[in-house]
Amino acid sequence: LKVFRARAVVGEDALELGKSRREAAGVHACNLALLRLFGNEPDRHALFQSLRLMMLAAFPFSLTSAFEFTVAPAAPGPQFVRASVPLGSRKIDGLHQVLLTDGKLCLTAGARPVAPHLGKSGKTHVRRALISFPYVFKDLIPVNFKSDGAISDFQNIPVPVSMPSSVEVTQDRVSVRYSSGVNLEALLLAPSTSRTFGDSGAACAPEVEIVEQTLFYRWRRWRFPDAAWPRIIEVREDANGTVVVVALVQRLAAQNGFAPLLAWDIHGDQPPDQLTSKSRSQSLENGEARHGFETGEPCELTFAGGLWKMQFPQAPLKLRGGVSARRADPGFQCVHTRCDGDDQVPMQPHSWQRVEFVVGPAAAASLRPTLESPHALTFPKSALSKTYGIANLDESRLPAEVAGLLKYHREAIRQSALVGHDWGNVTSFNHGSRTAGVFGMNRLNHNAPILEDYWRTGNRTLRDTALLWCENFMDLSIWWPPLTPSPPTDRRFGGTRYNNITAQDKVPPSTDFMWRSNDSVNFCTKGYDSFLMAFEETCDTRLLEALEWQLSYARDHVFANRGECRNIGDVRDFMRLYELTHDHEHLAQALRLFRELREKLSPDGLFDQGGKPLHANPPFIETDAAGLKVGFAKPYIIGYALAGLPALAVHFPEEPRLRQVVRAVADFLASSMDPAGGWRYPHPRSSSLLFGQALEHAWQIVQADRLLGPEARRLDAIEAVLRQRLHGWLRSGRILGGLGGFEIALGQVKSAKDLESLYASPEGRPQDQDYLHGSIGLGGAPPEGLVYLGEVLAHYLMHRPAERLLVPPDPGSPLGKILARLPP
Repeated sequence: LKVFRARAVVGEDALELGKSRREAAGVHACNLALLRLFGNEPDRHALFQSLRLMMLAAFPFSLTSAFEFTVAPAAPGPQFVRASVPLGSRKIDGLHQVLLTDGKLCLTAGARPVAPHLGKSGKTHVRRALISFPYVFKDLIPVNFKSDGAISDFQNIPVPVSMPSSVEVTQDRVSVRYSSGVNLEALLLAPSTSRTFGDSGAACAPEVEIVEQTLFYRWRRWRFPDAAWPRIIEVREDANGTVVVVALVQRLAAQNGFAPLLAWDIHGDQPPDQLTSKSRSQSLENGEARHGFETGEPCELTFAGGLWKMQFPQAPLKLRGGVSARRADPGFQCVHTRCDGDDQVPMQPHSWQRVEFVVGPAAAASLRPTLESPHALTFPKSALSKTYGIANLDESRLPAEVAGLLKYHREAIRQSALVGHDWGNVTSFNHGSRTAGVFGMNRLNHNAPILEDYWRTGNRTLRDTALLWCENFMDLSIWWPPLTPSPPTDRRFGGTRYNNITAQDKVPPSTDFMWRSNDSVNFCTKGYDSFLMAFEETCDTRLLEALEWQLSYARDHVFANRGECRNIGDVRDFMRLYELTHDHEHLAQALRLFRELREKLSPDGLFDQGGKPLHANPPFIETDAAGLKVGFAKPYIIGYALAGLPALAVHFPEEPRLRQVVRAVADFLASSMDPAGGWRYPHPRSSSLLFGQALEHAWQIVQADRLLGPEARRLDAIEAVLRQRLHGWLRSGRILGGLGGFEIALGQVKSAKDLESLYASPEGRPQDQDYLHGSIGLGGAPPEGLVYLGEVLAHYLMHRPAERLLVPPDPGSPLGKILARLPP
């Protein structure tokens, strides 16, 4: 012990911290000192543990709450593990490393807190930390890691980072040097830049950001301003030797166009081996090897006797570009092309395109498209859902039919993600289609439920889908400001682009891409809370940058009383951000939106899309054009009020009319639902009956129930939605998408506009004929028709048994008539 105290200097240093700091700091100092003395060597493990127990027995330190997680490795051998672990809620001022055990060995892990919020005491707490460490897996058997809770709550110790790699970055070149002697030079092939900015011609020094720097992980980002082609180069390094290099290039031209040549020209000083894909291996002994990504097949280049490899994780999703490799004494040349001018990759003004490569030891498992290791991470049941207050769903007790429906929906979410020009965007699902549809609503508000379902289930595919959607949104859908030394103060930057330029009387340059508007649109700017949620998974500070720009735009340009009352849906974003951060500015913005909406409310608490007074006896409405001329409660629009107002009402129970609006809209949705289990569009009595997006309205009613308590009529509406979804799927194997009017199906009229001339009032149309003759849509659903099933089902099963859902519909009921017409 005397030797230990002399070597580690823990006794006096730990105890001098004072009584208030003694417990947490003492445990941490004890652990660090022992580690410095004995390291992580297996043969010293027993001595380490013995001394540690002696120290903890001698000094009465109490441990903070521990955490644990399990890693199922994607490959055996030396791997790198990076996990965003839930910490519950604890006060941490400085967190750089934690101690872990795998049950046999103790090891140190780097740590970065990523989910700060204000605790009840007013001091900063965190929910999660990114834990990073190297580990040697003997085989593919999952390993459970536990912390003992010894986290430094009081010490902000500088972290000495020692990586096997050394990286230098300039505007168009990245040099990677390894202590093992492997060296790479990568030249970015992209439009030339002026290297100066503005009339003065002054040189622009890059802005260098340290995204993360812990004991075993370093992530840096260089920003190079330019008047035409700004760029960002980021480098991620881990202690195992894997280096990720990503270049992002922004286009500041005034008009729509296509991407230029974007590529990495990489030279290595080691001899190459082969270029390998799933379908073939090409030796580089004699000549050049090539691989194209048109079919979505990945590839990797091995070199240095098979000990090292180069990979391109995101390239297969883009379906463009390729890799060429050849010997080049004394090593090799490898060119990874994202695209060239002939590929016609759409690139709108102020949007970004990216090209990446990864180099590292061949034994390391190849990275996922999210540029993360593919090891499967699981946490104790409910750890993440408890951290975020997500309703749990015990799927082990579900009937097989309901469990099968959930599985189908999660796979449908994955299939709703695009590949190709718009890779990562989540647009729509169509059963049997190999790809998602090009067109989508281009709003991010349905992304958060995907992450929440991951927190509920641990389904890694859901997580990847949500993260890549955020990445796509950042690159292509935010109206970004130019990357300049002094960002512009015009806050019209930062909003979301409109999804369909044909609606703005513009001709798209091509039909294989959803061309967005070249400006921000207030009612499309929603779902920005997803960026903070995604940040807590990845630590990517560019997500926080996107969040801040979208928040700034929303504060200045999103209103609920200036033409679009649907903007009341942004209360959900602000309330979620408040729940995650406890920043009262978000709460104030949510309240502002409600008070604006209150100016447009009818006496019964409902409202019109544009804020017009509600018409006492509106005419029959079949089209949006006709509906915009008349004040009426449109289910698709007023449902947005339930996205966030119930949560706001919890904090402002005395706010005039707030609770009334929640009840009025919830009851209206329940009463205006079609008896078949969906809502008609645009008016509750229009001919078009939408089943595909009905889950969103059911979810909105769930939010109201959490404030008001469940009522039979609202539970009946939720039940009707779940029953049409379940029985439509059981009957046909597909999602029941929609039902058209019988008049068009029978040839009585040719168009929806013609239909409006047939009926004087909504009640005059015999909608029951639709169930027998209307055209049935099968297999399709937008994201909002998929992502809410888990939460809606969890709420329903808290109040009613699952067996009610399984009862076959009465053949004479509206749903029964529709199902009878479906091919089994």
